[in-house]
Amino acid sequence: MGSGFKDLIVYKKAFTIAMEIFNTTKKFPKEVGRLLNDMIEHPKKYQRADQRER
Repeated sequence: MGSGFKDLIVYKKAFTIAMEIFNTTKKFPKEVGRLLNDMIEHPKKYQRADQRER
């Protein structure tokens, strides 16, 4: 039986980094967490706002 994607080095490194980010952002105030989540879910809204500021 072949190896799965979870055995790939790149997957392991990406997963480790994702968990570090998750654990760090868990410590943020709830309001900041909601803002970050909104920015991830709706990036175009924030790109347009950023472009207007330039």
